[in-house]
Amino acid sequence: QLTWNRNPESDLSHYDVYRMHIETADSIRINPVPIPPNSTLYVDNTLVYKHTYYYSVVAVDSSGNTSAASDAVHVLATDTTPPESPTQVTGTVSDRSVILSWNPVVDNDLAGYRVSRSMNDQTFFPIHEELLRETRYRDTGPEGQGLQAGRSYFYAVKAIDSLANTSQAVGIWVAIPDDEPPSSTGQVTVHNRHGRYLEISWNPSPSRDVSKYCLVRIVGDNKMEIGCFPETLRTVQDDSIVTGQTVVYSVTAVDSAGNISEPKFSYPETLRDFDPPPFPRFVEAALIDQQVVVQWDPVGASDLEGYFVYRSDLPTGVGQRVNEIPVQDKSLIDPDGTPAHWYWVTAVDVSGNQGNKSKAVPVQSLR
Repeated sequence: QLTWNRNPESDLSHYDVYRMHIETADSIRINPVPIPPNSTLYVDNTLVYKHTYYYSVVAVDSSGNTSAASDAVHVLATDTTPPESPTQVTGTVSDRSVILSWNPVVDNDLAGYRVSRSMNDQTFFPIHEELLRETRYRDTGPEGQGLQAGRSYFYAVKAIDSLANTSQAVGIWVAIPDDEPPSSTGQVTVHNRHGRYLEISWNPSPSRDVSKYCLVRIVGDNKMEIGCFPETLRTVQDDSIVTGQTVVYSVTAVDSAGNISEPKFSYPETLRDFDPPPFPRFVEAALIDQQVVVQWDPVGASDLEGYFVYRSDLPTGVGQRVNEIPVQDKSLIDPDGTPAHWYWVTAVDVSGNQGNKSKAVPVQSLR
C-alpha cells in the first residue's frame, strides 16, 4: 500500500506509479488506469513473496507533462499468514514403525511439512531434517532401530510456507503393540530347608514391565506348574515334593502384555532330610549250607532306602560292608561268611542318612 503527499499544481491531471524489481532493474508503470488527482493511495497486489521492490510516483498535468519521479521507497514482499493445518492425520503401525499420512494443504507458497514426536504431547522433537514434500512419513525410531514395544508416541504434523510461517500442529497418539518378551530372570537357586521343603528363589528380570513370575517343577519328563506369583514375590516354598526326589525348577517372567520370557533353570536338587533311621533289631546270623544267612526285623521309616550288612572278625571291629547297594529285603546271604565272623546291620534312608549299627551277633551253626 503506497501513499504520498498531494501535488499542489492546479492543472494536475493524475498520478502514475512505477515499480522496479531489484533483480531485473526494469521500471514499469503498474497502475492500469490513471490515478485521479484527488487520490494519494495505491495498492499493489501483484507481488511475489520474498522479492524486494522499489516504487516511485510521478505527477502528470493536463498537457501531458510529467514531473520528476519521487524519491524511491523499497519494500520486501513478505507474508505473515500461516498455511492451513493438515487434516485427517492418521498413523498405522508396521514392524515397530509408524506410518503417518495426512491430506495435502492447499497453499500457493507451501514449502512442506514437519513431523515431530513426543511421549507426553508437550515436548516435541522433529524427527527429520528436510521439510517433507509428500503427505506420508515412516518413523523407524532412533537410528532406524524401531520404536519401543509397549510405548505410546504422540505425533504432531504441521505445514510450513516459504516464509517459515507455520500452521497449528495436528497431533495423534499411536501405540506400539508390546510383542517383545521380557528378559529372563537371574539365577534360580534351590535350598533344602531342614529336609521338610525346598525353597526356590530367583533374581528379578531386568525388564521394567514384568507383572509376574511363573514357577514350574520338573521331575524327569514330567512338568507341573506350581503357580504364578506377583513381581514382588521372588521366593517360594515347595513342600509337596517327596523326600529323595530330584527336581529341577524353571522360572519365566511374564510382562503386562502377557509376553513370556525364556525359562531360567535351576540346578538339580534332591530333597534330603537329616534324621537317620533307627537301627534294626533282632539281628541273627546262621550258617546254612556253607554260607551265612543274616536276617533282621524291619525298621519303621517312611523314607527307608534299605539296609547294609557288615561283617568282622571281632564284635568290635571296623567291619566290612557285604552289600554294595542297600538291600530292601529283611535278609541277606553272604557266601563268603564263616562261623568265625560277627555281623551287624544298619538302615539307610533315601536321603543317604545311615543309622546306628545294630548289635553285633556271631554266626550260629544250624543243622
